[in-house]
Amino acid sequence: ALKVTGIAIPSVQINAQVFWRNAFDGPSASLDYAFADWQLCNTFHLRLGKAKHPFGIYSEVAGLGTVRPFLNLPQVVYGPIGLVSRSYRGVGARGDLQLGQGWNLIYDVYGGGIEFEQEESALAAISSSLDVPGVDLSFLTGFFEADDVVGARVVVAPPVDGLSAGISLYGGQADNPLDPEAERFRIFGAQLEYVVDRTWLRAEYVRGKNRIPAISDREWAAYLEAARFLTDQVQVVGLVSRLEADLTLDLPFAIPKDLTRHEEVAVGLNYWVSPEFGIKASIHWTEGNLFSELLLEDLLLAVQTLNSPLPRTRLLQVGAQFSF
Repeated sequence: ALKVTGIAIPSVQINAQVFWRNAFDGPSASLDYAFADWQLCNTFHLRLGKAKHPFGIYSEVAGLGTVRPFLNLPQVVYGPIGLVSRSYRGVGARGDLQLGQGWNLIYDVYGGGIEFEQEESALAAISSSLDVPGVDLSFLTGFFEADDVVGARVVVAPPVDGLSAGISLYGGQADNPLDPEAERFRIFGAQLEYVVDRTWLRAEYVRGKNRIPAISDREWAAYLEAARFLTDQVQVVGLVSRLEADLTLDLPFAIPKDLTRHEEVAVGLNYWVSPEFGIKASIHWTEGNLFSELLLEDLLLAVQTLNSPLPRTRLLQVGAQFSF
């Protein structure tokens, strides 16, 4: 990712970020955001354009690997199910209020359009692999879009170094040609963060409703992420997370529970050459197939027996991340 910032006049800043990716499915490029930030006073900024999505802890720094302990963000909130976007298109306001006696409040409000890629992996495999007459699950994958979104985030920091807590929420009418009068979707999140020099603790809880057009769906996700520096450069990390999806689908077969859940425990060891360059290794144990896809023969067996033949996945990740 490459971020570019320009100063038009002293009170107006232009921000943009381009993201490149090259993986097994080929290269791609996207514009994460491009917006103007106009500081009207010390406590009020006006934003216009494709701006960062203010939701939870990581949404505005999703592409910055040096601010998190693992190579990937917690997937139950920031992964392929699409609860959080990187940006919204429209207008927003942001401010930082000093409440006295060391208390601080940061707020964001915004409105406009939003889009993000969503992929319930196992259910997408059912859609593309199982030839069931009259069944079309293509709406489970691709881009989620909505044009009348409103949202807000409020974060409060008490007079304790590194501690903050907040809530986020947004909702709107999903673009749904099958049912233009469908219920509005709603996504709510709560966050708690304690980050000082040697200790990083972060936790989030997110609930979503009516996120997928054309069906009734509810999701909840939560994670606890911890990291501790043993020395100035060696860091041990841990993660516990869970996501469950409740989908109401009119299908001629039942969906196994393993295809609608993801539970994960991870531990890792990092070596920070500098605060801008970290080498990371982690082992992940997961339960469920919401994110870990099954082969077609295993998927068919899961649908027939209502039990996944491979509900557990083990993952080893090793890599490096840097920023400058």
